Amino acid sequence: MQIAGKPQSLPAPATAQGRVVFLDLLRIFAFASVLAGHKFYPAIEAAAQDPGLHVTVRLMAQILAPFVWAGGAGVIVFFLVSGYIITQVLQREGAGEFVLRRIFRIYPLYIAAVLIETLLATALLGQPVPPLSVMIPRLLLIGDLFGTPYALAGVEWTLRLEVLFYAIMAVLKAAGLIERPRLLPWIYLGLSALGLWAGPMPTAYGWSDGFITLYLPFLFVGSIAFLHERRLIGGGAALACAGIIYAGYLLAVPGISPRGANSHFLTLACLLSLALWLVRARLTGAAWIVFLSNLTYAVYLFHNWLWSYLDGAVRGLGLGEGGWAALATLLLLLLLCALAHRVIEQPGIALGRRLVARLQARGGA
Repeated sequence: MQIAGKPQSLPAPATAQGRVVFLDLLRIFAFASVLAGHKFYPAIEAAAQDPGLHVTVRLMAQILAPFVWAGGAGVIVFFLVSGYIITQVLQREGAGEFVLRRIFRIYPLYIAAVLIETLLATALLGQPVPPLSVMIPRLLLIGDLFGTPYALAGVEWTLRLEVLFYAIMAVLKAAGLIERPRLLPWIYLGLSALGLWAGPMPTAYGWSDGFITLYLPFLFVGSIAFLHERRLIGGGAALACAGIIYAGYLLAVPGISPRGANSHFLTLACLLSLALWLVRARLTGAAWIVFLSNLTYAVYLFHNWLWSYLDGAVRGLGLGEGGWAALATLLLLLLLCALAHRVIEQPGIALGRRLVARLQARGGA
């Protein structure tokens, strides 16, 4: 078997622009699920139980509801996609390059979102400015080390988990273990078992207690999917690793997160991801897919706290009521997220690339 970085199999089917279509579709589902779960779930649940609606409409709402409940399925899909992409990236990037690129990929738009949220809450709602002891860990995404409250109306917790995963993968890369892919399933299982043995981490907020213990392993599952796709590990090892992680979650979740134990979002997310992965060779790209996929990160960062401001502005300007107001708010949110992607996110990514290229040029010199 060849070393990682020189896989024996072909890469996943991509568009002419190098986009992997099944990943773009999963990213779109992920942010749509989270947004709908946070902003539209009560309406969906009401439609599922409304005897005044046509039976088909009720059925559609009943099918949709588990996919958007609390945005859970979308979050799991985020993690699976991230695990896949990060492992792919590490086939060609060194640990230092990887860390620099991730910093400029994650932090510019995140920091902008947190600062805008803080400014609006202070200026329009009269809330006090959080002290530096809160703001600094929050902006660095290390708040779990200090018990810092979440920003962005709660969605920050997933980014803290992402940063932890990046750190783990950078260490594995620096240690040369990414180039030994047959060891990775065992490492992933060991880390997952260690998390279960150590007990729920973190335990500061109640509703999100234990998120590292429960959900970090599914970033590993995404990594396993990539390794198997490239034939760097066998199907038996991939299936066993993913199955053990899945079973570990089912055993642990009732004692850590009873709400999660009463929902099917994990299973639905895994099945949807598997289904799109299986048909990935048949999927074709389109401009609208690329456009929406590019909005994923911005929508995730802005939707949960910015929605109320936009909804108030829409209603105040008389642009709609009820469902029309929600539609206008959604369109305005997507427009602002497209602007944030273009003005902040893309330049941040480009700056990271330039910095890496400059450092590599100096090293080569």
